[in-house]
Amino acid sequence: MRWAPGWKPFVMSMVVLGMSIFPLFDSRAHDAVEHVDEETPVIQARPEDATDSTEVLAGEAQKGDSVEEETHAESFWQRMDRWHDETYVVSHQQVVRMNGWFVPRGEAAEEVPPTRLRISLPCELILEPDDSVSGKFPVEADVEITLPDAERLKVFITTTDPNETAGTPMAERDTSLRVGVAREWLEYISASAGVKARIPPVVYAWVAGGTVWQRGAWRYFPNQKFFWDIEDGDGEITSFVADRWSNPWDIRLISSLKWSRDKMDSDDRAGNGEHGWQWDCGLIFGYARELLREPEVVRFMGGKDLARGVALRLGISGGPWSRDTVSALLLHKGQLRARWLYYFIEPEVQWACDDDWARTITLTCGIEAIFWGGQDR
Repeated sequence: MRWAPGWKPFVMSMVVLGMSIFPLFDSRAHDAVEHVDEETPVIQARPEDATDSTEVLAGEAQKGDSVEEETHAESFWQRMDRWHDETYVVSHQQVVRMNGWFVPRGEAAEEVPPTRLRISLPCELILEPDDSVSGKFPVEADVEITLPDAERLKVFITTTDPNETAGTPMAERDTSLRVGVAREWLEYISASAGVKARIPPVVYAWVAGGTVWQRGAWRYFPNQKFFWDIEDGDGEITSFVADRWSNPWDIRLISSLKWSRDKMDSDDRAGNGEHGWQWDCGLIFGYARELLREPEVVRFMGGKDLARGVALRLGISGGPWSRDTVSALLLHKGQLRARWLYYFIEPEVQWACDDDWARTITLTCGIEAIFWGGQDR
């Protein structure tokens, strides 16, 4: 068995650990939770059932006597809830302070939307067609900060590749850490620029346009994106999602068509006649009790907005004249604690044309912590 080495998981683990213990060293964190302003959005911890911590024996107390209650020691999960809330409050206060830099003199600051933070710790085991086993322990993170007084500017940190298709195999995904800024120029047009955390850093940018319309029980999400990468060159992705919700069942049809200069150069060298084009289609059938508010198109098309429930994804992808990969993925996700800590189990089977349709089995499982709300279904 071989494990994928690298410095990124170590660095990301240190970031996650640092964010978890930061409130312990901030004497104001606990007071911030108790005295936070009404305008500051706070994720509320699930209320615990109140229990009487004392027991009065017959003859020891008369009617009307006051009995002093004992204070129970804080349990592990209560401590985790407190750290979760304090971490969010402290980080959001810094975002509010940052937004204040852009407030015109003499004007009131706009309300800052909740800061979005997701941290995932998956474990991936891959059984190759030759029966060899490999594994990875990547760290995934998404941080999105909105500054309303800075012309709706957003600052983000993510390991999600915005230029991949939903059917990209797990082993081929680029999970490099990305840092950048994004801005909505018009209601349906946005642009972003940033760098990948590599040596040397890789600069990238993209411009996307998309909208949403509804007809009856169906919602439709067309999206067009043009991207550029200093390392791989330019490209474009055209995607379309049709989603039908019937409580609590969901059907989602997804399709993508992608062209990239990097793949075109590879196709020209191979002489396969695909000229840089690839496509991906899929069907997602799910049972969901809770969904996340997921604006990222790639994660939405992959069904990653599921918070509690089960989803089955059937996919097929390939080039203009071929179907290269057929896949079946089952995602089960459940709640561990207070609507902010979740576990997930994600087995996937792929059949690749290049390997004479031999199957590759991938098992992914782990935990995910979120710092923004969900939607009950």
